[in-house]
Amino acid sequence: MYPGWWPTATYDGRVMVAPVIPPGPTLVLLDVDECVTARRALLHERLLARLRARGLDRRIAAGQSTDRDPLLALRSLWLVRPTQRRLLARYATRLAVDSFTLFPHDCRADSPIRLERAGAVRPELIMVADHLTAPVPVSARGVALVRVLLFEPGSPLQNPGDLGELRDHTRAVAAALEPHAHW
Repeated sequence: MYPGWWPTATYDGRVMVAPVIPPGPTLVLLDVDECVTARRALLHERLLARLRARGLDRRIAAGQSTDRDPLLALRSLWLVRPTQRRLLARYATRLAVDSFTLFPHDCRADSPIRLERAGAVRPELIMVADHLTAPVPVSARGVALVRVLLFEPGSPLQNPGDLGELRDHTRAVAAALEPHAHW
């Protein structure tokens, strides 16, 4: 018997072997009548949430409600996982440290992040990393804002422009991660 496969009986008594698909997370959503419903996430919804991750992150960061859309709910569950938060905190910390220690000629030419801009918001990046590693719940919107800031091509961290605007944007991201910001 293959691992991950389970014997099942057919209607005529024969035994078949079928793959075992682990159950998905439980989603709590609002239906059309504003009633709260709980159900397991379907396999195709889990796959679509992974495939459309960047677009879903942008929608969550923009403040779209995750109450009705199963894809947004699944993505927000994934965003607030401790492993995901630790990875983002490590990336933000490394970016803040590298902007201080690397010389311009040490940087990769194809890197979209401008280290001089990251150096200008070093305290804010460290604050973002601290909020991400804190043992308190954070909002999915706050984590999505961090992902958009660090990885999206049009983010203020990657485009030249006003440093004051970048500082304000990074402070807003840190404020969205504060525990009381989403209660």
